[in-house]
Amino acid sequence: MPAYVRSSQITLRSLWSNYLFWGAILLCQHSFAQPINLTLQVDLPESTPANEPLFVAGNFNNWQPDNRAYKLERVNDSVAGITIKLPGADAYEFKITRGGWASAQCARSGADVENYRVRVWHDTIIRIRPEAWRDKTPPLPLVSSKSPQVSCLHPQFYMPQLNRFRSVWIYLPPDYTTSQKHYPVLYMHDAQNLFDRTRNGFGEWGVDESLDSIILAGGPACIVVAVDHGGAHRLSEYSPFDFSLNGQLGVTGLIHGEGNAYVDFLVHTLKPYIDSAYRTMREPQNTFIAGSSMGGLISFYALSCYPQVFSKAGVFSPAFWTVRDSVTAYVKRRSSNIRGALFFSAGGLEGKRYADDMIHVSTLLRSTHNNVMQHTEVIPWGAHHESFWHNRFPAFYLWLFGK
Repeated sequence: MPAYVRSSQITLRSLWSNYLFWGAILLCQHSFAQPINLTLQVDLPESTPANEPLFVAGNFNNWQPDNRAYKLERVNDSVAGITIKLPGADAYEFKITRGGWASAQCARSGADVENYRVRVWHDTIIRIRPEAWRDKTPPLPLVSSKSPQVSCLHPQFYMPQLNRFRSVWIYLPPDYTTSQKHYPVLYMHDAQNLFDRTRNGFGEWGVDESLDSIILAGGPACIVVAVDHGGAHRLSEYSPFDFSLNGQLGVTGLIHGEGNAYVDFLVHTLKPYIDSAYRTMREPQNTFIAGSSMGGLISFYALSCYPQVFSKAGVFSPAFWTVRDSVTAYVKRRSSNIRGALFFSAGGLEGKRYADDMIHVSTLLRSTHNNVMQHTEVIPWGAHHESFWHNRFPAFYLWLFGK
């Protein structure tokens, strides 16, 4: 393994702990078109079995936890390493495993941890220190982080357009029960990831805490209605177009887009119910939609299809790359029919496909549509994770109200 060189120029910090990525610039500059060597030096937890193999799994090998081509070489009982040849400059994510996700790295508490993330332009060495192994560290019970303002509107809300049932959640402003005010409504997707860390293993947006703080400080109040994703149906429901995957997102094969039916459910079933059961401002100028990744894609599509219902959309880290040709043709075909305001946000650590295709759609809209207002940003440190969307949510929320 090449010698580890510490550089004062580059320091990369994983978002899940206080442990540092130590980066280094090695040897000489390379053209972006040339392969890049990423060397990982791994300081092993004390609980690491002496004779078990170790692997790196990441977005460069379809997250395979036991791929023999990505097996680490043991230096001794406490250090292992590997050099990975990557196709070019881009953002990469990875974790260390002992051959399966049940024995992957975790926090000392047993909780899951975010992926390591790095963006490299040239040969680089990174030193990492996993804290523990999941199968060696029983997780502590998670305590709900849900605000008192959040409740389950219905655990099995019927979706007639899809003939399925889904949990729907609602955030009500703190003064909802003590006033007679009417409120704007923000519709969101992937409710499992928005309010409560106990509902998934990888973090939350903290939408409720963000709104509690904004409202307490005198900011605008809003109702948030969030629909659970459908697990195996998530990719299909959040895409209006058919598309194929070859190992990306852990899926191989054709995905039949059911996005039209899902958006019709929001517009023709869920919104009328919310407007009849709660004190809402029903006009499009007070009705918004937002989501991330595939949820960003379907939020963009919902606004473009129903500008008479939604006036603004938050499009976070949109997975436009899954349907790039289809969404390009759609935007061109819709021409001047798309109107409203769009908050585009992506992170520099998400990889080229997220940021580049978001910029592609944003630019296409600017060149063909004069009636679409945009805020478009690429945040250099942003990763494809709830922690990034949590950070950008307050800015988006205040943007909705022109703040």
